Amino acid sequence: MVRKIVRAFIDNVSLDMVSNEMIFKSVEKEHLQSPDFWLSCAMLAIMHWREDDQRAAERAIMKAMELDERQTVLFFMSFNLLFGRKSAALAWFRLYRKMPKTGEDAPIVLLLLHAVNLRNDASDPFAKEIVEFLIEEYDKSLAMNDREEIVLKIKEKLVNFDSEKLDFESGAMRAYLRDYKTLSTVLEMARDNKVILEVVERSNNVPRSKGYVYIEKFLSNLLDTPDKKERAYTDEIRYNELIIENVGDLAKTEEAFKAIKTYEVSPFNFMRECVDWLFGDMSAEVSDLAKSNMFILCRSFVEDSAKSYFNDYRSRYTDVHPAVIKEYSTYINFNNKPTEKRKAQEYYEDRSKKQIAAIKDTGAIVSLVFSILSILAIIPVFVFMGTDIPDLILMGLLAVVGVGLFIGFFAIRAGNAKKRKAVAARMAEALQKTQEIIDKLFAEYDKYKAYYAEKDKIAEDVIFAIRR
Repeated sequence: MVRKIVRAFIDNVSLDMVSNEMIFKSVEKEHLQSPDFWLSCAMLAIMHWREDDQRAAERAIMKAMELDERQTVLFFMSFNLLFGRKSAALAWFRLYRKMPKTGEDAPIVLLLLHAVNLRNDASDPFAKEIVEFLIEEYDKSLAMNDREEIVLKIKEKLVNFDSEKLDFESGAMRAYLRDYKTLSTVLEMARDNKVILEVVERSNNVPRSKGYVYIEKFLSNLLDTPDKKERAYTDEIRYNELIIENVGDLAKTEEAFKAIKTYEVSPFNFMRECVDWLFGDMSAEVSDLAKSNMFILCRSFVEDSAKSYFNDYRSRYTDVHPAVIKEYSTYINFNNKPTEKRKAQEYYEDRSKKQIAAIKDTGAIVSLVFSILSILAIIPVFVFMGTDIPDLILMGLLAVVGVGLFIGFFAIRAGNAKKRKAVAARMAEALQKTQEIIDKLFAEYDKYKAYYAEKDKIAEDVIFAIRR
């Protein structure tokens, strides 16, 4: 009930719909029922202040601090921030600054990042102390983290931006270049420079009022935070929720619950939190004002990450690509079209010569030799055997065989000539088609290079925006 009264009071401060007297009575009544609740004491202090009863207000504050110092300090700091009472907020902030910082302090540090504008508030005393604190936490985190690891984490977040698919004509490249997937990835990464630039530029154009939305949300969440007595019950509820989330797997539940509790008591790690606030799951909940402040504090990390991202795709960019065009396999240098067309011509000319050379006239030569031998064999038969009918038959057969083999010689030669002609025609046709495909590849690649150069140039704008 106390929490509801506090929320109603906060709403009423600006609306002024309920009298102080009525609120005071409600607060006193609740305080009598729960005198050991820090929030009822804190609210009682506010009402005494409004009634100009300084001593009673101080007593109520002392009691609240005794019950829960941390929650009391955070409540008054955020309450005064919400209503623009910077001097009062600063006094409470100084108390908070002395407290040890753990993982549980992440929302508070994020609150402070929403409470100032590092680009405009440099001369403001409140902002000055907040900035000192933020730089202090930043410096501490440098000793806690490996710089390369943080740079890698930011870069991974940059790479994981969900962007649209490429709308790019690449039919021939997709069909014939074996590393098309790499080509496409390089182009997508270069294209996403625009996404990175938008994120950076949003941090440079910040409406001041946006930070107060988070302050109000923080205060609301703080009111819901369980006190020391309630903590045991809320931990049990959280554990049971994890059991449901892990479908009854107690080992996973134990591990998850242990990780939560370890995070809550571990030293606060500013850089790791910033990575999540800027680029992770929390990014949508963080205002551009806070992101702007984080960019200023973490500028060198963001710049190194951006440069590493650019280097990733630039190092994979090349104008020489493996290609397979039917039986023709080669590496195409897209900076030298005449050479690539000549290579294709030489390939098919060489292939044509080899295939033509493989067509042998051996059969024709053998046929000719046996034809001559058959005809020559008629002479001894005629001279030594006489002109009997059997001898004449033998000579006739030899003559027929000889003439047949002689005709076969010319037939084989003619067939081979036809084969050679067919090979030459087939190779010429294959060369023509390959040359046409090479022309298409170069036409598409010229557009690819122009598109890449256009998107890669945005990298310069990204670095300029980060440094601005």
